[in-house]
Amino acid sequence: MRPEVEKVLDSIRPALQADGGDVELVDIDGGVVKVRLMGACGGCPMATMTLKGGIEAALKERIRPSNGWNPYNPLTHSEGGVMAYKITEECIACGACVPECPAQCIAEGDPIYTIDASKCTDCAACAGVCPTAACVPA
Repeated sequence: MRPEVEKVLDSIRPALQADGGDVELVDIDGGVVKVRLMGACGGCPMATMTLKGGIEAALKERIRPSNGWNPYNPLTHSEGGVMAYKITEECIACGACVPECPAQCIAEGDPIYTIDASKCTDCAACAGVCPTAACVPA
């Protein structure tokens, strides 16, 4: 699995380096990929978004672990739980999260937006753009 992970990181690296940063593969332990953001990325306020919405999303999209876990099907999560975000009552229904969701699982509700947990890929793109921090892990 290490060569596949390195290939994905190599595809992301130019974008990070363009902003003065980089990513290093630290370890792969039981299917969990551990990376370190370096350079400008290390102290950047957008580091969490880079990790979740960029690196993690790319790894989940391009690598199928040997244990059969499909990161795009929350019902097959290796720990048996549902991988999903939810929108709390702090939502101001601004809609900023909707175009950012690659799984298109966010819909307008009454009075707040909702996330379809069966479609959520746990990418955290919604959390990165929500002005009230209403998108949180379920």
